[in-house]
Amino acid sequence: MEREKRNDMSFSRKRSFTFGAYGGVDKFTCGDETRPDVVEENILDILDSPTGDSKRFVSSSSNQRDTELFEIIEKLQGSRIDEQRCEFPLPLKLTEADILSNNEESEEFNEFLSILGDTVQLQGFKGFRGGLDVCHGQTGNEAVFTSFHGREIMFHVATKLPFTEGDPQQLQRKRHIGNDIVALVYQEGKTPFLCDVIKSHFLHCFLVVRKIQREEDAGGAAYKHSQLREFLLTKMINAEISCYKAEQFSRLELRTRSSLLESLQTELLNRSQCMVGDPSLAAVPTTEGVRGGSEGSGGFIENFKGWQKKSFKQRRTADLTMTSRKVVELFYDVVSPYSWLGFEVMCRYRKVWDIELKLRPAFLGGVMQGAGNKPPGLVPNKFLYMISDLNNLSKYFDVPLQPPSDPFEVMFKKGSLNAMRFVTAVKEKEKDGDKQVEQVSRELWRRIWNEDKDITEPASLTEVAAKKAGLSDSEIEEALKLSNSKEIKDKLKNATQDALNYGAFGFPMVVCHVHGKTEMFFGSDRFELMAHCIEIRVYEQEVIVVPVLLLASFVVTLVFILLLRFCPERVDRIRPQSFKPSSRRVLHGIDAPPGINVLEHESIALDVPSSYSTFQPPNAYLTKTLSTTVTQPSFTPSPPPQPEAHKPSFTPIVQPRELPRQRLPESFNLVSPLPAAFTLRSDSSVSLYRARMENRNVVLRVLNDSADATERHSFLGFASFLAQLGPHPFLPELLGVVSLRAPLVTVVEELENRDLLSYLWRCRQDNVDPPCEMTERRIFTMAKQVTSALEFLHSKDLLHGNIRARSVLVSGQFTAKLWGLHGVYARKNKVAGQRDDPSMKKWQAPELLVKRPASQSSDIWSFGVLLYEMATLGDAPFAEISVNELLQFHQRGKSLKKPPNCSTALHALIKSCCQWKDQDRPSMAEVSRKLVSAEKNASDKVLKASGPVSVEQYLKEAGYGETNSYTVL
Repeated sequence: MEREKRNDMSFSRKRSFTFGAYGGVDKFTCGDETRPDVVEENILDILDSPTGDSKRFVSSSSNQRDTELFEIIEKLQGSRIDEQRCEFPLPLKLTEADILSNNEESEEFNEFLSILGDTVQLQGFKGFRGGLDVCHGQTGNEAVFTSFHGREIMFHVATKLPFTEGDPQQLQRKRHIGNDIVALVYQEGKTPFLCDVIKSHFLHCFLVVRKIQREEDAGGAAYKHSQLREFLLTKMINAEISCYKAEQFSRLELRTRSSLLESLQTELLNRSQCMVGDPSLAAVPTTEGVRGGSEGSGGFIENFKGWQKKSFKQRRTADLTMTSRKVVELFYDVVSPYSWLGFEVMCRYRKVWDIELKLRPAFLGGVMQGAGNKPPGLVPNKFLYMISDLNNLSKYFDVPLQPPSDPFEVMFKKGSLNAMRFVTAVKEKEKDGDKQVEQVSRELWRRIWNEDKDITEPASLTEVAAKKAGLSDSEIEEALKLSNSKEIKDKLKNATQDALNYGAFGFPMVVCHVHGKTEMFFGSDRFELMAHCIEIRVYEQEVIVVPVLLLASFVVTLVFILLLRFCPERVDRIRPQSFKPSSRRVLHGIDAPPGINVLEHESIALDVPSSYSTFQPPNAYLTKTLSTTVTQPSFTPSPPPQPEAHKPSFTPIVQPRELPRQRLPESFNLVSPLPAAFTLRSDSSVSLYRARMENRNVVLRVLNDSADATERHSFLGFASFLAQLGPHPFLPELLGVVSLRAPLVTVVEELENRDLLSYLWRCRQDNVDPPCEMTERRIFTMAKQVTSALEFLHSKDLLHGNIRARSVLVSGQFTAKLWGLHGVYARKNKVAGQRDDPSMKKWQAPELLVKRPASQSSDIWSFGVLLYEMATLGDAPFAEISVNELLQFHQRGKSLKKPPNCSTALHALIKSCCQWKDQDRPSMAEVSRKLVSAEKNASDKVLKASGPVSVEQYLKEAGYGETNSYTVL
C-alpha cells in the first residue's frame, strides 16, 4: 500500500499529515474523531525558506534542483507514509514461488478486498497509482484503491499483478511485493502462516486476517466491515512507522539524509559562488547558465581542468606507447564481482593476444563518488538483474563466483579500502612483474565471492597472503605495515584519480593504448569489441579447423572406396535387400502403421455388417459373466483379403496361425475389472471381452463404433506404444492387434485373478471359490514384482503415475503384473484432452497435489500407499482425511497409520516411501533391496480383516467423486 499527499506547490515548509505514533492504534485517531495537528521540530527550520518574499538571485530553472533536494529531505523526515505497501497473497501452500504463482481469487477473498477498497481499472486511472502502470497495462489491468483520512491508498494485490508463464520467481510480482514493508495476508483455511516463506530485505511486518465461523473459538476480536477497515488501515500505517525504527531502515535513512544534506550544502555553496561571478564549479549545468554569464561557459577553472585532463591522457598514452607492444591497463577493486570476471579474462588472454597487461588496483568507492554514480545494488531491478547476470557470466567464463550471504554488508558496510591498500602495498614491493599482485587479488576475490569470508581485518589479509599467495612472513609484515603509510594511501588515491581522469564511473575499466590512441571499455562483456580495437582477430586460431575437416572427409571417402573395391562380398552381405512395398489400407482416415497388424488374417471377426459392429456389448456391467451373440448379417459377406505373396517388411509381435471360422466362439464373455456397483470413470469408447485363442484365455479390447478419429488414433497409438515398450515378465503381454479392418481390436493375455483390489477384497471373505489368501510373504513377493516393472519403466525415462491396487493385475499363479499404462502413453506422447483423475488424489505425492512436475520419487510415494492397501486387504488410504484437507495433512508431517496386521518392517518401508520431501524417499533400487531382505524373514500367517468391504463406504473414503476445493498457489 502506498500513500501520497498531493500538493500543487513545488515546495512547502508546511509538513504533510504525519503519524507520530509508532506501533499503537491508540495514538492514531479512528472514526469521526478529530486528530490535532502535530508540531515537530524540523531540520529545515535552520534554513531560509526559498518561498519567502526576498528577491531571487538565481533563475527559476536553476532553483528546481534545490527544491527537489528539500522535498526529498522533507519526505525522509518522520514516517515514510508515501511508500507504505501491502500485499495480499492467497492461502499459504508451500514456497514463495507457489504464492507468487497463484492466479485464483475466491469469493471470500474478493469480499475482503471490497471491505478494504474499490477495484478500479488501471488504464487511464487518474488517482494515485502507487507505482503501477496506468498507461500501457504492464502491471495488470485492475487494482484496489481507497482513501483514508484524506490520503489516497493503492494496494498491491498479488493475484492482480502480471503473471509470467514459466517464471518460478515471478519477478513482475516480486519487484512490487518484495519492496514492500508491511504485508496483509488473507488466510483461507486453518494452515498456519510462516512469515519466512517470502524472502525480502524490506518486508518487516505481516498482518494475518482469517474469516472464522461463529461456533469456533475466535481467540480475538471480531469487527463489522467499517470497523474492520478502520482497524486494519490504522494498524498497517502504525506498523510501517514502527518498522522504520528497524536497524536496516534507520541506518539507510541516516546515510541517505547525510548524503542529501551534503549535496544540498554543496549545491547552495556552488550557487552562491556562481552568484558572485565564479562559474568554476561543474555542479552548475552549463545549459542553465547564471545571470550575466554566457550560455554554456564553464569558466576558467573548468576549462583549465578539462585541458589538464586531456593533457594527462596524451602524456599517459605517449608514455605507454613508447614500446611497440600493445599496452592495456586494468583498473579493478576486489569488492566488485564484475572486476573478478574481467580480471580472469584479461589474465588468460594477455599471452594469446600478445599484450602488456598492467594491473591497476584502485578504490571503487572513490570512483563512484567522484563520478557521481549510484551502485547498481541499491536499485532493486538492477540488483535482481545483476544476480542473474553474474550467475550466467560465472558459468560462461568458468569463474567460481558465489554471492555472499549479505552482499550489502560486504559491499557497502565493510568495503574494501584496507584490502586495496594492502594490494597496493604488495604491488609497490614487487619489482619484477605482477605475479604476487595477481595471486593476492585473486585470493581476495575468492575469499569474498566464493567462501563468504572477511577481507578487512589484518588476520584475514595475512591468511590470504601467507596460505594462498605464497608470501613469506617478513613480506606479509612489511606489506601490512606499508599499507597504513601515507605513501601507499597516496598511491591508491592517485590510481583512483587516474581512473577518473580516463572517464571511469565503475569497475572493471580497461584502457587500451595502441598507436598513440586511447580507448576505454567498461564492464566484463566488451572483450570482443576491445580485441577489435586493439587489432586482434578473436577467431583467427580456429582457421585451422577447416583444413582438418577437409582432410578427415577425404580420408573417410577414400576408405569407403577401398572397401567397395576390395571387399565386394562383404558389401553384398551388408547391402539392404529390396522388397516389394506392402499394400497398406486406410481405415476411417487412419494409415495403420506396419508391425502391429499381426492378427490381420486371424478370423476373430465374423461377418462384418454395414454398421461395422461385430460385437454387441451389453448396456451395463453386470456382476456375473455375460455372453453376447455375434450379429449375423443379412447379405453375403465379401471374402476376406488374401495375404500378399511377398515377405512382409515388418516383424510381427506374434505369428498366430489363421483360425478356421468354425473354431471361433459364437459369444464372448465380458471382463469386468471390478463389481458393477463400483461406478468408476472408464473409457467409454472401449469394451472388454474374454475369448479363447490358441488354447488360452485372452482379453479383447474392442473399440466401439461411436469412437471418433481422435479416439481411433489414440487406440492404435497405445497398441504401438505397448509393442515398442517390449515384453517384460511383470507387465501384461500384448498378443496382437487388428488394425486394418473394423472393429479395431487389441488382444492381451488374461490374468485370472483380475485386479489386485478385487483379489484383496475376496481375501476378506471366507466362502469364496477358489479360496483367496494373503500373507506377509506374498505381499513382499508381489511388491518385488511391481518394483521390477517400475524399474523397467524408469529405465526408459517413463513415469507410471497411477500406482495403486486397481492398477495391478494378478495371475492364477499369484504373479503381480503392473497395468494402467494409458497414462504413461498419454504423457509420453502429450495426448490432448488428458485430465487429472480426481480419484487418484489419495495416492498422489504432495508435489503432484500442488501441480509440480512428477518424478520417479512420486512413483515411490504411490508405491508406499500400494503397500498399505495390501497390508489392510484393500482399505482406502487416508480414509479419515478428505481430499480438501489432504495437503495440509501431509504438510504437518503426518503419515499412514500402522495397520493391525502390519509388521514393523513393512510399516517402516511404507513410512520411508511416503516422506514429505521427495529427496528423503528411497530410490527404487533401495526399495528392491529392502523387499528382498524383508521377504526372507516374512511370516506365512494368513492376514485377516474385519468383514467385507462396503463399496459405497470405500468410494467415499477413497475420495471418488470428491474434488479438491483448495487453491494451489
